[in-house]
Amino acid sequence: MSITKKKVSELTKEERNRGYKPLGTATRPFPMFFDDIMTDNTGRKVEVRRLGAIKDDAASRHLKVFSDRPYAEVLGIAMREMPTPSMLPMLKRALLLRQPGNKNVFEYFEGAPGAGKTFMAEMTARMRSKQGAIKVDCGKKNLGELMFETVLDFGGDRRFYDEFDSRIQQYNNAKTDEQRHKAFHPHSLSMLRGGLGTAFSEENGKIAIDWAGTNSCLKDKDDGVLDSRETLQIVSRSLMDVAKNEGFTSLSANALGMATQKGPLIRAWEEGRPLILDEFNRCKEGTTASLHTMFQFLIGEIDTVTVENSLKEKGEEVGQTYTFRRADQRVGFSVTATANSEDDGADVYELPESVRSRVPPQLIPVTKQEDWQHRICQIYTGMPISTIYRSMEADFRNDPDLFRQKLLEWRTMGMSEEEVKNIPPHQIEWLNQWEKTLEASERLARFYFSVSQVINTESPLHKTGDLGKLMQELDETFSRKITVDMRKVTNQSHRSLQITPEGTAPEASTGIEKGSWSAAPELPEEELPEDPSFYLGTRLVQVIMDDFRGWSKEIGKDLLWEQIKKHAVNCGLMAPELQEGRASGLTLVSDLLNLNPFRSDSPDVKAGVVRDLLCDYLRGIDPKLSDNNADIMSVHAVREAMSVMAASGQIMSAQAPADDENAGPEDTVTVFNDDLDTLQEMPLVQAEMLDRALYVGESESQWEGVSTDEILSQEAFLYSLATPVLRKGNLTAAWNDALSRTGLVEDVPETDAGDSLAMAENRSKTGVAITTVMVSNDNAGEPRAVPLHMIWNRAQDKLLIVGDGELPARVKFSFEHSNVRYVNRNDKGAARQVESGLSAILGVQAGKLGDRLKTAFMMRNMLDSVAAQEQASLSSLLVRRDSKCFLPNYVLKPGVAG
Repeated sequence: MSITKKKVSELTKEERNRGYKPLGTATRPFPMFFDDIMTDNTGRKVEVRRLGAIKDDAASRHLKVFSDRPYAEVLGIAMREMPTPSMLPMLKRALLLRQPGNKNVFEYFEGAPGAGKTFMAEMTARMRSKQGAIKVDCGKKNLGELMFETVLDFGGDRRFYDEFDSRIQQYNNAKTDEQRHKAFHPHSLSMLRGGLGTAFSEENGKIAIDWAGTNSCLKDKDDGVLDSRETLQIVSRSLMDVAKNEGFTSLSANALGMATQKGPLIRAWEEGRPLILDEFNRCKEGTTASLHTMFQFLIGEIDTVTVENSLKEKGEEVGQTYTFRRADQRVGFSVTATANSEDDGADVYELPESVRSRVPPQLIPVTKQEDWQHRICQIYTGMPISTIYRSMEADFRNDPDLFRQKLLEWRTMGMSEEEVKNIPPHQIEWLNQWEKTLEASERLARFYFSVSQVINTESPLHKTGDLGKLMQELDETFSRKITVDMRKVTNQSHRSLQITPEGTAPEASTGIEKGSWSAAPELPEEELPEDPSFYLGTRLVQVIMDDFRGWSKEIGKDLLWEQIKKHAVNCGLMAPELQEGRASGLTLVSDLLNLNPFRSDSPDVKAGVVRDLLCDYLRGIDPKLSDNNADIMSVHAVREAMSVMAASGQIMSAQAPADDENAGPEDTVTVFNDDLDTLQEMPLVQAEMLDRALYVGESESQWEGVSTDEILSQEAFLYSLATPVLRKGNLTAAWNDALSRTGLVEDVPETDAGDSLAMAENRSKTGVAITTVMVSNDNAGEPRAVPLHMIWNRAQDKLLIVGDGELPARVKFSFEHSNVRYVNRNDKGAARQVESGLSAILGVQAGKLGDRLKTAFMMRNMLDSVAAQEQASLSSLLVRRDSKCFLPNYVLKPGVAG
C-alpha cells in the first residue's frame, strides 16, 4: 500500500523517514530566491529579488517532499519541471503545506493565463505519487458536484448498453450506406447528436458514445454545463427514443436507471490523492455556497464537516450525505484551486467575499524576463537551464563540463527506458551546447518580454510615454487578442520542428520546364534525408517573426511591426540591415540554436563529421569496406589526429578570424589518407600546392611540369572542402600572392583593377576572392587535369565551386548544409546555375563586383578569342570548356614534392 494512501494518524516513524525526500542539501542545492537587492534601472534604483539556492543538510532547513516515489524520480521531476523563478516561493510553500499532519491542505492560485499555476499543481502531485492528481475543469460547473454526481447506472441490465455498443461496431464496420442504415437509421443518429451532446462523436465515418462522459455532455442556455441529474434525464430520454426507433426497447424497462456516486472531492479524500480545481472562478455562479463549510475544513479551521448532495430530489435520503473527519485524513490528500485573473474575460467572475475571506488567493507575480527564459529553456530542452545555472553560478561558471554532465543526468533521472527513448534528440544536443542555448534563450526571453510590454498598453513601457504614437494602433481588445504568453512560445516551438519549403528570390532562376505540366514531376530520390534539427533555430525564428508580422504588419499596424522589428534586431532574432557581403559581427539566435553538424563548434561533433566523410570517401576506393563507420575508424582517433595537426599548424584553428587571409597553413592542404595501412595512425595527410605562376620569367627554367598521375583527384579535394574543419585552411592555401610578387600583374591600389588583383589573391576588403586550382578527373574515361573554379565570400563563409562531374552523395549533402554551392559545368543550364550561385553568395553586390571578379578570373584563365572573352559573362566563362587556365595552381597528391 502506498504511504500516501495511509491515514496520517497511522504512519509509523519508519514510514515517515522513508517518505521524506530532500531537496536543497549542502552539496545538492535547489534554486530559490535568496534576498532583495537594489539595482540600477535606467538611472534609478529599484528593488529586485535575487536568485540563490537552498543548500543545507539540516532537516529543518531543506525542502522535504513526502512521496512514495524513489528519490531519483522525485529529484528528476523537481529539476525538470521546476516552476519559474517568480513562483519558486510558492513551490516552497506548497511542499511545506503537504507535510503529513498539516491541517491546512488547501491552496488557491490566481494569475495570468499560461503562468504555470496548474503546471505547478500537477508537478507537486506527480512528485508525491505516480498516480498524480485528480483534475477537474470547473468551467461553468456546479461545484456541488464535487461532492456528489449523478451517473448512468450500469449495474442493472447491461444488455441495453451492450446492444448499443454492438450496433455502433456494426455501423463502423459497414462498407455501404445500406449496411450502416441497418445498424442505425439516420433519424436515430440525429437523435443521438441532439441528445448526447459531446458524449456522441463522429469522425472519419466512425461513431462512438463516451458513456463515462454522459453526465456532463450538455450545456445550458448560458453555455454552462448542465447539472448531471438534468443532463442524464435528457440523455436517457434520447437513448430510449433511439432504442424504440431501432426496435430493442424490450430488453429492460429499467435499463437506464441513474445512480448517485461520490464526486471527485470525496474520491480524492478516500484515495489519498491531490485534487486540482482548474478554472475555479469560471464555475457556475452561485454554486460556491455549497463549499463554504468544506473550505473551513480544508484550511484547518474545523476538524469535521458533513456535506449533503445538493442534486438530490425530494424524498431521496439514502447515501446523500458524507462526513469528513480529520482523523481519516490521508497523507496524499490536498486540494489546489487555480484561476485566471478577473480581467481575463467576461466568463471569469469575482468570487464572493465569503469565499475569498476563507481561501484568500496567492497572486501569481507578473511574468518577468527571467521567467520567460526559464520556461523557454524548459520548452526547448526539458530543463530550466537558466534558473539552475544562475542559482549555482559559482559552482558551474568555471566548470562548464560539470554543468553539462549534470544537465544530462537530470534530464533523464528517474525516467523509464521508454521515456528516455522518447526525448527529442535536439533537446539533448541543446543541453550539450548549453552555453549557446543559454545565450539564445536569454535573447528570446528579452524579445518576448519586450514585445509583451509593447502590446500591453498598461505596461510601464507605455507609462513612460516613449510609445505614444503606437496608441493609435493598440486598444484593450486588440492587446487581449494577441497577448504574448507561454502557450504561444510552446506553439511556436512545436511548429518549428517541421521542415517547411522555403521561397527563392525571383531573380534566382532555376529554369522552367517547357513541356506539359499535367503529369506529376519525376523527382530525384533523397539519398540522405535532412535532419529536422539542422535548421531548427532558423525555422523557429521564422515562425516567430511570421506570427508577429501577421499580428501587426499584415493587418495594417505598421508602427507596431516596426517596433517589433526593432526589438528583434536588438535581441539578435534579425540581422541589422548592413551591406551584403559583410559580416555584422552579431551571432543570431538562429545560429545559436541550429544543430547543423557541419557548422558545429563541438570538437566531438566536428570529429564525427570528419570520420563519416572519411569513411564514405574510402568506400569509394574500396567498396568492400564495412558499412559501419566505427569498424573503419573511431571518432576518438580522428579527434586525436585533428588535435595534433591543429597544434602543429597543419589545420587552421576554428577561432581564426574569418577575414584573416594569412591564417592557416600556406601552400598546403589537408586531405583524407587513402592508404589503409597507415590510416589508423594518420587519418589526415598533407598535400602541397604548386603554382605555375611562380615559374615564369627568370624562373621559367626551373619549371619541371606536372604529370596527371601527380595531381590530386577532384573527388579527394572536394571531400576535403566538404569537411568543415578542413575547408577554411584548404581554401586559404588555394590563394597566394604569386601574381603580384612575380610582377605578372601590376598591383594598383584603391582601384577596380587593384581590387581585382586583391580578389585573385584573397586580400580584397570586400571579403570576396576568386581563383582556379587544377585537379585530376577521369570522367572522360582516362585521368586528365581539369580546372576547379572557386569564388569565396570569406566574410560570410559562402563558397561557389564550378567543377567537372557529379558529386558523391555525402559531399553534396555536406555542401547543401554548409553554404557551399557546386555546379557541374557539364550540366544543361550550368551557366544559369552559376548566375544563381553568384547571386546567393554575393547578394546585392553581385552586379557591382561582377566585372572585378571577371578581371580577376582572367588573370589565370583565358579564351582563344579576345573578342569572345570581352563579350562573355563571368558565369559563362566559369562553365565554358574552352576556358584555358594558363597559370594553373596544381593540387598535388600527398607525398609528391612541389
